[in-house]
Parts: sequence; structure tokens; C-alpha cells
Amino acid sequence: MLYGSEFWQEVVDFDALVRHGMIDKDDLNLFQYADDPATAFTLLRDGLMQYHVTPETPETPAIAKTTDPGSTPRR
Repeated sequence: MLYGSEFWQEVVDFDALVRHGMIDKDDLNLFQYADDPATAFTLLRDGLMQYHVTPETPETPAIAKTTDPGSTPRR
């Protein structure tokens, strides 16, 4: 993620990097721009969830694990 799209699009000519073989054209899809904290947070959160964090299945609440109110919940 590059914060400040206007800045980065002026400072780094990504298309020139492709033309000169420094990066592959498909690599351009790796760059995402954010211009405000809310967008940056959303991009980071979504990227982490997609590529690095495996959501865990929530544990069934203890009260739902038994029909006998006097028994100890199994874990």
C-alpha cells in the first residue's frame, strides 16, 4: 500500500519500471493507494484477512454444549 497516491504517482513512474524490465506488468496489480486513514485501514485489514489471517471458527458457547444445567461444560 502506498499512502498518498498523488505523491507516489509523481515520484515513481511505475509504467517506466515495466518498460525497462525492472518489474513485470502484472506487478502493477500489487500496488494499492490510500489517501486517508480509513482507506488505508480497510486495505490493510482486507489484505491481512485474505493472505495472512485464517479466521477461527468461534467456539460454541459453554451454555450450548450441554442440556444438563448441572454438568460441567466440555472443552
